[in-house]
Amino acid sequence: PGSKGDPGSKIPQLHHSGTARTGIYPTYRRSEKQDAFWYRIPVLLLAKGDIIALQVGDVAPARCMLLSSESDCPILRSKCTIEGGEMITASSFGDLWGLSPCQKFPPGKSTVPSTSCKLLELCNNMSLFVLEETPLEPFLKLPNAKQKLPQIHRQLRAIRHVMFLFAVIVFFVTLVIMLARPGMMSSDLSLVIHSPLMAALASLPVTAPACLFFLEVLGTARILVKVHPHAYITPDGAHESGSKLFFRYLLATTLSRLYLQGQPTRFERFLRNQRLRRLLRWIRFDRGSETETNSDLICIPPASTFLLEKLGVVTAFTLIDDELACEPYSIPQQLLVPTSNGLKLLDLCPTYETDSDDDSEDESPIGRKRGKSYGSSPSSPDSESDSDDEQRFLPSAPKRKIKESLKRRRRRRKIRAAKEQAEKENQQDVRTSDDTEVQFEDPLWWHFLPSLKCIGLASLLVDAKNDDVDYPLDTGHTSINFKITESFLPGLETAGQSLVRQVCTPRERQQLQLLARCIGFITTKNSMGERGDLSYFEEKLRVSVISTKLLDARLAMDAHALGVEEARSWGLLTPDSSSVIIQDARTKAYQLLTVGDPRVIAGLCHEAWQGENSTISPLTSVDRAFVVETSKNWLLSDLDVTAFAYSPVRSTLETRLSTTLDEFSASKTLYMVENASNAPSKDKVTEDWALINNQIFLGVLGSSIIPRSELEKLVETFDEAGVRFVYFSPRNMRRTKELASQIGIDVAWNCAISLRDLDEGEEEDEHRMVSEYADWSKNAKLPNGVAAVRKHLEEVDNVPLLVSIFTDATKQSTREMIETFQAYSDTALSIGLSHLARNAPIFSAADISVGADVLAEELAAMPSSADSLLSYEVEFVATISSHSCAFNLRGAASSSLMPSIIERGRAALEGGKHATLFILFGTVAFSLYSCFCMCAISTVVPFVPTLGSVLYLQIVLPLVSLGLAFGGSDDQSMHCVPPKNDQSLTFSKSEGQRLYTNT
Repeated sequence: PGSKGDPGSKIPQLHHSGTARTGIYPTYRRSEKQDAFWYRIPVLLLAKGDIIALQVGDVAPARCMLLSSESDCPILRSKCTIEGGEMITASSFGDLWGLSPCQKFPPGKSTVPSTSCKLLELCNNMSLFVLEETPLEPFLKLPNAKQKLPQIHRQLRAIRHVMFLFAVIVFFVTLVIMLARPGMMSSDLSLVIHSPLMAALASLPVTAPACLFFLEVLGTARILVKVHPHAYITPDGAHESGSKLFFRYLLATTLSRLYLQGQPTRFERFLRNQRLRRLLRWIRFDRGSETETNSDLICIPPASTFLLEKLGVVTAFTLIDDELACEPYSIPQQLLVPTSNGLKLLDLCPTYETDSDDDSEDESPIGRKRGKSYGSSPSSPDSESDSDDEQRFLPSAPKRKIKESLKRRRRRRKIRAAKEQAEKENQQDVRTSDDTEVQFEDPLWWHFLPSLKCIGLASLLVDAKNDDVDYPLDTGHTSINFKITESFLPGLETAGQSLVRQVCTPRERQQLQLLARCIGFITTKNSMGERGDLSYFEEKLRVSVISTKLLDARLAMDAHALGVEEARSWGLLTPDSSSVIIQDARTKAYQLLTVGDPRVIAGLCHEAWQGENSTISPLTSVDRAFVVETSKNWLLSDLDVTAFAYSPVRSTLETRLSTTLDEFSASKTLYMVENASNAPSKDKVTEDWALINNQIFLGVLGSSIIPRSELEKLVETFDEAGVRFVYFSPRNMRRTKELASQIGIDVAWNCAISLRDLDEGEEEDEHRMVSEYADWSKNAKLPNGVAAVRKHLEEVDNVPLLVSIFTDATKQSTREMIETFQAYSDTALSIGLSHLARNAPIFSAADISVGADVLAEELAAMPSSADSLLSYEVEFVATISSHSCAFNLRGAASSSLMPSIIERGRAALEGGKHATLFILFGTVAFSLYSCFCMCAISTVVPFVPTLGSVLYLQIVLPLVSLGLAFGGSDDQSMHCVPPKNDQSLTFSKSEGQRLYTNT
């Protein structure tokens, strides 16, 4: 078992969400050809006995055991085991891991072959584990949170009690009046004897349950029709007409509500009749299919989710995953370059295409459609059979003024809805780095072009992937962290070697590509060759440097201090410095280009290139300290910091370079370890390090994490709609501040709350760097931690309920805060990754949950392969993990659709309320009519026909009310504040007054 050629080459690259931090773990499995490879598998697809790779900072997916020489010892076996949900730290296994990775390497400077498993120790001490239980088993045992009933249920219950009391009163009042009326005994009692009973039955909730049932079905179907085009479904179902799709969802929702648990009833056996199934398939427009499925319809949420009742009164929108808040790439923001007057800062800004032309083009056809009174094309989607052009030929046109006015109003609504839908679909399109460009704000940036061209070249060549590299097996280094014994799994020694290829795969940094394009580089075919401006350069050797000092800092780093770019490259070996030695085909000279951490690059450089005058000057200690300090401040502000250096390979080192190329001809990669020590290094190692020493400093780039383009509009829309936008960030305050500011969230005083508890007896927490937050933390007076927040709400004020940013969040603290929102009468809607199993408790606790299916979107963009994840596997994971969600949306940009979905929910709920009130008023009016008939001053007592009463109460009134349920909300529906779900209050003052006035 194990590949003999290219281990690890068939790993499915789910780059956007394919790390252990987002529930996708590297797993060692066999392929269809019986070769074993490392795959990235969602946690719920893992099984007992799978071999997975975990590093310091990962959360164990289930109970697993460390594969080490002590694993077979019964006494030490418990020490090798870690429980599911527990985070792995550097001290998790004590002496079983032996010395720290930094202490295992020789002091001074050393080299590591690119095929050595020692590289796993440099990747946050990555080790192999075997699962001792299937993660799906404990997941299915998780309890579901208890949901609070929506306020409208309490209102309906109160109305039902009042109507029952009203029916009893009306019955006795009508009976007394009938008996007290003079001359009643001499008249025909058979005509009026039933009047008290009809007056009472009209007010009793006899038909109300059936009417409410159909109103809930209608409202749910309207919402699902809105969600349907944006859910992960088959393409055929996404292009159906609205009426046909609505009818299908109406029928599917009705059948789902009629399903009963337990033994099949006579009604269910009737539904399973084959003739009825064929009829239902015909109604569902599945005439060509012989299977009774609705695969192109999204799953109908159960009635227990209260989708209709809660979606229209959402008061808090919570975003619980970083992947839904940030774009999958960064953009260059600041570039620090040396000049004759010291270091100069060049600012960069994105250059998105303006939408002014598009808006003008959109408005012109709409204006023409609105202004056109005749002569429109019959095939136009906005034209109707009774269009304005037909009015010229009708002699009774003035009599149809009201009807034509209503048609024009409907036409304007259609056009407005089409325009809004087009805007929302444009917002939903994922913005990629290829659609984004940046430019220098300084118009004289070209003065520094000599050094900028070298920076651009380094950005392209160092970040380029070399697909021709061959990694031979090196079994001599497979037992560094683990020792596989014969009693465990034979042939597993190749797993470590294959894992090295997995972790050494470089991640493409889009910000470097953007910077190179901004400087003017072209990588497409041109006059220079197939690779554009890179055609003359051939990569000879790649050198990566890892600093043990920085590795120690990463091992001890708090999870909340991890940046977004660091999280994206989680599970990969990220060198502190990457150098590439290239040969110019024109001059045959060798050049060294380096990209990496400024703290390492500054130590390798002794000179600086001043691009404005093309001179080289010494890099002073003051400049070096300024570069390191500036980089540190940028890192604290959640900028991805990259330094650049350059050096021509001296002729004295070309001999050593030739020897090195011969030694590493297969992998073309050399790893060097810099261990903080004054101990001397070996002569050979010193010669290798001489290749990258004494470089020329070029500059430092700070790249900014940008939010998704739809979030800023989303925050504005929710603010107008009275819905509070809440962002739960797993990072600390300093790293979250810049992103929150770009989204449009206020970052003034008391704008954020940290959900990490302060240490007992201390006012500062070193992990949050409180003393360095400046105006953000020193001026903040809000509590820290969920317990402190609840205490503040009870004893001080409700300011924590007005905050939009919660930092240092974990899945547990996020769930607790959502439960706190609900305790203070908020109706919370949560949206998160649908495949992440750790989101399930949050989805269960929230009033309404929505899953974002990013795996399906990425899987569709990947080339099909027999060894990759299958669509039904992704669908299974998303369905199980988000079983508490009302529905799943397609793509990471799906949050932009939530305002329109909430607007539809408000419209459906208002339509249901209007229909319910119509039934209520109709029954009350009929009861009073039956009662007042006894008070008529005529000699003959008016009577109410029994058949007409039944027809009115059982058929006419419900049918008319169902028509009202289709009514949409007015234009101000998203400009009003929804009511709170206060458990101690049934009707608010305004609602009770409105109900009394209308009644």
